[in-house]
Amino acid sequence: MSIEEWKWQGVPQATPFGPQAWRLLNQRFAQLERALGGIRGMTVEQLTAPAGETEPLVARIRALDLRNTSSTAVVRFRGGEPGQLLVVRALDGVTTVTHSPILRLTADTDWVTVEGETRLFYTPDGLVWYEVSRDISAADLGWILTNAGIPLTTNDGDYLATGD
Repeated sequence: MSIEEWKWQGVPQATPFGPQAWRLLNQRFAQLERALGGIRGMTVEQLTAPAGETEPLVARIRALDLRNTSSTAVVRFRGGEPGQLLVVRALDGVTTVTHSPILRLTADTDWVTVEGETRLFYTPDGLVWYEVSRDISAADLGWILTNAGIPLTTNDGDYLATGD
């Protein structure tokens, strides 16, 4: 995609900046476009996926918030650019990000969200996404320990294993 060249229109020839200035301005825009990598080089920092969206659009964003009010399964991210990194933050506990051949999660398992969790994804080709990092929240740790059969208590919000 290219920025449309601005045309010399409707300005009196007596204007001190004449057509030469417009040509120079167009050259500067072309240089800026090349430096940014085209329009695709411009990104939005953060976006919240619409509630109930199963295939969120992630074109030109760096961070995606998931906020659903009912059970929702995210099956893929659409519109990725080759080399894009995407931070996904869960703002609910009812979303599941489904592991598949195009959404590769650690340990080949679905991500059932817990409010406050974040995960980092990378796409080498814009189509297949790989989970590369995760932040294990206190809620995750509680779930892991409880499901491992380790009794658990809290002390001012810190988890303490009380087993053997």
